[in-house]
Amino acid sequence: GSGRVAQQVGYQPRLGHGGRWYRPPWPSDAGSACPLVIVPMGYEGRSRRLNENCDHLVGPNGPAASTDSPVSSDGPGVRARGGAALQLPRGDAEATSPTRARIAGLGRSATLLTPMCAALAVMFAVTGFVALRLAGIGPNPSTFVVATTSWVDVDKAPASLYVDPRTSGYDGVFFYRLALDPATTERTDFGVTLDLPALRQARIIYPSVAHLLAVGSPDLVPLMLIVVNILALGLLAWALAQLARDAGRAPIAGAALALGPGLLFSLSRDLCEPLAIALVACAILAATRGRLIACGALLIGAVLTRETMAIWALGVSVAAVVDARRAVPWGRVAARVAAGGVPLALLLAWQFVVESIWGQTPLAAGQRNLGYPFVGLVESMRHDFDTLATGMWSPGLPDVAFAVVVGVLLVITAVAYPRSRAPLEVKCGLVLGVVLVVCQSGTMWETWAGFLRTASDLLVFGGLVVALAPSARLRQLTWLWPLSSLPLAGYLVLRP
Repeated sequence: GSGRVAQQVGYQPRLGHGGRWYRPPWPSDAGSACPLVIVPMGYEGRSRRLNENCDHLVGPNGPAASTDSPVSSDGPGVRARGGAALQLPRGDAEATSPTRARIAGLGRSATLLTPMCAALAVMFAVTGFVALRLAGIGPNPSTFVVATTSWVDVDKAPASLYVDPRTSGYDGVFFYRLALDPATTERTDFGVTLDLPALRQARIIYPSVAHLLAVGSPDLVPLMLIVVNILALGLLAWALAQLARDAGRAPIAGAALALGPGLLFSLSRDLCEPLAIALVACAILAATRGRLIACGALLIGAVLTRETMAIWALGVSVAAVVDARRAVPWGRVAARVAAGGVPLALLLAWQFVVESIWGQTPLAAGQRNLGYPFVGLVESMRHDFDTLATGMWSPGLPDVAFAVVVGVLLVITAVAYPRSRAPLEVKCGLVLGVVLVVCQSGTMWETWAGFLRTASDLLVFGGLVVALAPSARLRQLTWLWPLSSLPLAGYLVLRP
């Protein structure tokens, strides 16, 4: 009922998975023009015929079955039309079958939604959230900017910008300012002042895309900032759904991770995390399919959207080195290392370009966000518990509650991590991401928003690790990711 039939994957007996290439000793009587059909790992024992046109199924010791025989339970194999076929070694079949075979069906659970339908469902959900938030706090899309008089001169700012003096403001106001003029060299313009101009302009992709969609109109910029994030979440859902389907899971299980709490908060504040994480997810998808040029280009966009995405570019390179212990040609390893290394080099070059404009490198401007491991987190949690002890529930309780949510989701990820079938690029990036997160300074953990923003990419790809775990019980916990967003969604709808 849930067996899976692989598509024909080409006319050359060469298969790959994430840069790992396997060229079997093809039987001479089969020729090199035989379409392949692969039996994925884990489905070899199912009584489901692969292809009525297949003539033979050959095991390690020669012909083992005819076309009327079900899939052999001896191990995963390859059938060739019009000739002999090859029984792959178990380890190689496991490595090649999930992604490169482009498996066509997984029973009812996998055909619940195609990746594109899953992505559209996510976009419909987040559009509904945006509509409810606008209905709750006001119909002006610039309310998502959360502008305040601390950084905005009301008399000089565009009339379409809503400024709320009651709030302390948030980073969305700086993305709004750059979306008005991404190539600005003025700290104060359009009535908006940049707090850290070098750091803000280093994250140039998100405001630049919004600027292009707004066709230079300041009145359209607030709406386009929201539209870009909605499209980014749809793109993220599509990439995660593709990764889930390639690993033999239902696409909706991957797409639902795009509704995590961190991304929902970023959407409500016009922040760059949805676009940055979407580009990383697409880059990892490209890497698993051997499209290294596309992977590198997407990672360049990710690191120029948010510099912390460099950990995922580094993760791609580390994954290539780790994978080099297998029988992988060194040229292929070097290409995979370059796919992650080139974006890091361009990020460094962009730092010097921004320094030439503002006299300070963005990384130097952001040094206050880093500190000794765990020190900032411990100090922040101690402050929150002290606040609760004094009876001040309003500021302290949300901080502790969201910290617990993030902690629980990351613990589930840690449990699923060792045996998960998530791409190696994801696993390496998660390890590097955890190192970065625990080194965040206290300023990044001061409010509940810090817990969500700082760990947003870890939550998304940690959820993917859980979704691709071999244990069915662990996979069911994937739904905690979108469900944990429901209280936050209600909070954001009711409050600015």
